[in-house]
Amino acid sequence: MPRTSSWLPVIALATVLLWGVLWWPYTVDDSYITYRYAQNTALGQGAVFNAGERVEGYSSPAWMFLLAGAAWIGANPVLVSKLLGLGAALALVALLPAALRRAGCDPTLAGLAALVLATTPTLHVYSVSGMETVWFALAVAIAALMPAVAGSERARAWLAGAGLIGLTLMRPEGGLAAVVLTLCWLALYRTRALRVAVALAWLVIAGHLAWRTGYYGAIVPNTFVAKPSPIIREFAVGHPGFAAFKLFRSVEDNLMPALNESGGTAAVLLALAALALAGSVPGVWPAALVAVAGFTFVVYARSDWMLGSRFGFPFFAPLLFLAAVGADAVRQRLDRPHPGAAGRAATLTAFAAVSLWCVWSTVQTAEYLSRHGEGTVNTAMDAEVYERIGRWLHDKARPGDRLLAYEVGAVAYASGMHIIDQHGLVTPQVAKIVQWAEGDFREIRIGKDRETMQRIVQWCADQKPEWFLVRAVRALELTVGEPLPAGAAMDAMQNALLERFGDTMVFAEAFAMRPDSRGWKDDRYLVLKKREAPAP
Repeated sequence: MPRTSSWLPVIALATVLLWGVLWWPYTVDDSYITYRYAQNTALGQGAVFNAGERVEGYSSPAWMFLLAGAAWIGANPVLVSKLLGLGAALALVALLPAALRRAGCDPTLAGLAALVLATTPTLHVYSVSGMETVWFALAVAIAALMPAVAGSERARAWLAGAGLIGLTLMRPEGGLAAVVLTLCWLALYRTRALRVAVALAWLVIAGHLAWRTGYYGAIVPNTFVAKPSPIIREFAVGHPGFAAFKLFRSVEDNLMPALNESGGTAAVLLALAALALAGSVPGVWPAALVAVAGFTFVVYARSDWMLGSRFGFPFFAPLLFLAAVGADAVRQRLDRPHPGAAGRAATLTAFAAVSLWCVWSTVQTAEYLSRHGEGTVNTAMDAEVYERIGRWLHDKARPGDRLLAYEVGAVAYASGMHIIDQHGLVTPQVAKIVQWAEGDFREIRIGKDRETMQRIVQWCADQKPEWFLVRAVRALELTVGEPLPAGAAMDAMQNALLERFGDTMVFAEAFAMRPDSRGWKDDRYLVLKKREAPAP
């Protein structure tokens, strides 16, 4: 299938570009946390969320400083992040078949691997979301597939060093993959150039870790404290037996959806075939170790509320590389007794299976997009309503006013206000309470872990914020300047805060979660303001 094989990568790139255009209007609220850090860095206030508070509430230093550079020259970090994300998606889909071709894989199978990656729903969701997900995936692919991409010893050493730095500075879990790759490379490629490149890369990484620890006072981002692994937390609070249950749930909730989205059991079996039948192909063992390290982290991580396999996706390219190599090895084995016929039959079978898989993946992406349009996904997947709230607060709040809220990205970016984060992503005092809690944050939020909830409520109330953002999910009679009635909020924590504030906080404005909603009877966000003392 020579003509088809040459068109498959082109179709894959066109698919990425088309979905990027369709998803372009949506920006994830978490992205605005990084934009806020980038904005403050560009303004000379430091890599902080709130001025004067050194808290590492972002997960990707490289992404944040890249956007800070864009903001410093006057570019819009939102637009830049989307363009960079889409560019990374195109580069990732182009890199995979190129690496496979250089590794000697059949051109049709290389193109099919690119098509599987290009139709992955998570790629489309996050390519223009503003998040670092796809850039991290590109860094993983460059590092893991380095032996297949590099054509010379010098190129191999350069890519190795750059890959290690990119992995560790793009995401914290990249450090795990970097350690695995370092050990693998040093065992497989015993050249002076590689050893020097790896040593220099780790010096850069150590320098960055030293800076982070000195600047923020912690070696891991605050987000890892606010969102601890359920498995590790159960051990930490003295429930080792329950940790086994959490491990099972994590495999079921995190790992299986990620594997299913990347090709499911077929991809895993073909990857094993690659190790067994084609272990000498350049890049096979590094790709395998990175995929194992990555999916191990997926099991470790807490269940994510966001669409798609956000934590698993960055490790799809190494897995698909292995699957394509494995499929090619099987094809060659089948072709030996009857040269030509069996190989063509195997390739046609792979073509048909991948075509069906890509149709299924496209349907999944279309469903995600439809749910976005209907407003039936978590509102934080689209920051539009938070931007509206932030712009309103920018006009109404006074300098120095503080806002207590859950979703703190776009609200903070658009308002410029000091934020007290109920979730703890940028407020370490709350994160430390959550870290050693008996229940996870959802259980805290709904009041199942009442003791921890009350500790967070007490701390937040003691800060005496001037503004409070409340999500209400039922019809209420609202009057500007009056307190909210009991039970007005969507969850137990916010209702406990309303009770604690009493009549010191009064209703100021309502915002529908969807711009085409009408009235105050739809689900909405309510902005409360501290009651002003009467004039003497």
